[in-house]
Formats: sequence, C-alpha cells, structure tokens
Amino acid sequence: CFEHSVTLSGRENEVTHRHYILAGKNVSAPFQGEYARLSVREDWTSEVIDTLHDVMVEAPGELAFRLDAYATSLTAADLS
Repeated sequence: CFEHSVTLSGRENEVTHRHYILAGKNVSAPFQGEYARLSVREDWTSEVIDTLHDVMVEAPGELAFRLDAYATSLTAADLS
C-alpha cells in the first residue's frame, strides 16, 4: 500500500461506521499520523492498544474485546 497507488471508486464514502485502532507502541510507523488525523474527525471513532504493529498477535483477547464492544455499540438502526 505504500508502493502502489490505489484507485477508489467512491463507494468508500458509503461506509458510515469508521473506527481506527492504533498500535500505540509502533511509534515510528506512519499510522501515528493517520491516527492523529482521524481521531479528531466526527465521522470516525478511534482508540489505542498498547502494542507494536501486530495487535492481533500481541493482544488478541484485548483486540477481540474492543472490536466486539465497538460492534455491540452499533444499533440495528445504525446498520440499516
């Protein structure tokens, strides 16, 4: 994704629920800047898990818990 460009169709604008999880210990990655940009936007929610890049390897239980909590916070009306 850092070497090749992406052509978007515009359908990404149809996504209404956007949530960004940052691996907080991965300080030298460009994801820190993306988190800073998105965390202040009203159309995104965000949070930090205190791991390096592979959150799903380093903290699978915590990641699953947070993803479940986020999904549960969405109501049926939000999803239609």
